[in-house]
Amino acid sequence: MAGAVVTHYEVYALDDQRWILHARFHGSEKDEAVEEAKRVERTVGIAAKVTREIYHPGNNMAEEQIVYISDKSMREGSGRRLPTVPRSGGGSRGGGVGGASDSYGGNDTAAVQSPAARRTKAAESMGVVLKLTIVITVALVIAGTVTGIVSAVLEKYPEYSVQMSDSAISLLMFSSFVVSFLITAVPLAMTLINWQSGGGTRRRKESEAQRPRPAAPKAQPKPRKAVEISPVEEVAIPLLPLDAALPAELDDDSLPPNFETSDLLEDSYQGIPDLPPAEPASNEPEKPPELDAAARQAEMMDDLSRRLTQFLTGLLTSIKSQRPQLDAYNKFGLDLMLAGAVEVLGGQKHLETPEKRQLLTGIIESMGTKPDTARAFAEKYEDYLVEQRYMVMIQSGRSAMENFLGGSDSSDELIASALDSWNKPQSQQSAPKIVTVLFTDMVGSTDMTQAQGDQAAQTVVRRHNTIVRAALAQYSGKEVKHTGDGIMASFVSASNGVEAAVAIQKAVASHNAKHPDQGLHLRIGMNAGEPIEEEDDLFGTTVQLAARVCAKADTDQVFCTNVVRELSSGKKIDFTSLGAHALKGFRDPVELFEVVWKARKKA
Repeated sequence: MAGAVVTHYEVYALDDQRWILHARFHGSEKDEAVEEAKRVERTVGIAAKVTREIYHPGNNMAEEQIVYISDKSMREGSGRRLPTVPRSGGGSRGGGVGGASDSYGGNDTAAVQSPAARRTKAAESMGVVLKLTIVITVALVIAGTVTGIVSAVLEKYPEYSVQMSDSAISLLMFSSFVVSFLITAVPLAMTLINWQSGGGTRRRKESEAQRPRPAAPKAQPKPRKAVEISPVEEVAIPLLPLDAALPAELDDDSLPPNFETSDLLEDSYQGIPDLPPAEPASNEPEKPPELDAAARQAEMMDDLSRRLTQFLTGLLTSIKSQRPQLDAYNKFGLDLMLAGAVEVLGGQKHLETPEKRQLLTGIIESMGTKPDTARAFAEKYEDYLVEQRYMVMIQSGRSAMENFLGGSDSSDELIASALDSWNKPQSQQSAPKIVTVLFTDMVGSTDMTQAQGDQAAQTVVRRHNTIVRAALAQYSGKEVKHTGDGIMASFVSASNGVEAAVAIQKAVASHNAKHPDQGLHLRIGMNAGEPIEEEDDLFGTTVQLAARVCAKADTDQVFCTNVVRELSSGKKIDFTSLGAHALKGFRDPVELFEVVWKARKKA
């Protein structure tokens, strides 16, 4: 991360035609640095200069500028003036060459290359050319070899070449040469040749890697006032990256004046949080992940079995109060209810089919059923879903389990109604063709999800499913499908459909009174006719009109068509005419009726 710009003033003395570093001052001590240079001139009698060094940590670049230098006569007496170049973060002051400007204070950035540097650069260029020549030669040899192999194969197996035209053979040979050349040349060139702006860039990068980023300036003591200057050679201090370790030979004697090693260490660890203490090693061997997963799975299955046993205990208590003698027929109905209960538990825990069958087999065996019989029922109970009577019992078990998981104990009436329907003699007559289709729709379900979150909204959806499915089981309704925000159901009897709608709205009102924080509101629409039935679904105008009627209803209302009202005649159901309404997709207006399920207020 880029840091603040660091500025220093450095005092140099000219001795034996070389500028020797004498002292370093903080960026705010320019006057002190100039005064120290003048003191050197007065006391020692040699030339001195002051340079300002500005270091940019963000790009690891530095620039120098002369702010003071002795007059020409003193410099000529001390030694000749050396050419100066601006230096980057990877440069050094070796050889007595420092950054300067021709005007002693300007920002001249024209670089002066030494003959050695020019010779090095030329040698590197020649090295690149030589390596490139080697790469091309090796690639040509290999490409020629591969092409020759392809040609030999075509000559050895003429049956392949006969099927190819001359142009196709030429193209194949050319492609073999080009592909093999590229495959050889490109990796070899990338390995041998540095393509990043020639050797000069490489040298700069290698030099930059050795230059440490100076630490943020801190309060420094005043520079040492040396009365005499000993002719000490300038020491080039390699600058290391922040993440590199200090070299062992870098001791205090080799550091410039006023430089403190603690400055670098302190700034290098700024912003790094303290590491937590290491936890003591455990002597217990680690368990393989697959064993942990198997143990968790077994623990979850045991927990589900316990909950299912608790549910069965409550279910038997409710059934025995109504039917003290449980014959084989009713025991079969109880198995169907347990199958529905397992479906709910398995859906919550995302169990696979074999795991659901394992739960169902175990709970049926706990009632004294032989293991083979229990296993056979668990493996084929899905086949019973196509039968209306069996589906009612399975749905009753689902609703009872949902009530159990929700902490409700209001399943006695539901179980009693399911058993009564289970024990009624079945009519041998074929079912009538006229079907009543019912739609429920949760009002404001999208807003509820946005306001309360997915988890809370899903809780309300499950309560809706429990209420609707309980009413379907009570009034012999069949769930056709779940629409996401509601349920589509069908009834053989129109009056049963109307009574189920009323029961649903009353149950919703009771839920809202007990749980005001989980508000649930429905609109219900119904229509009767002869829909098309395919693959356990209903289609046609009857279904479309029922959906439009539901969409026309308002919150907590039940709307139906005139045919539903007429088919429900003779029942104590209160209908209110709403007049004819234009519905989308229907050319003629449709007369609608509201099913009154709330007690009317007296005038």
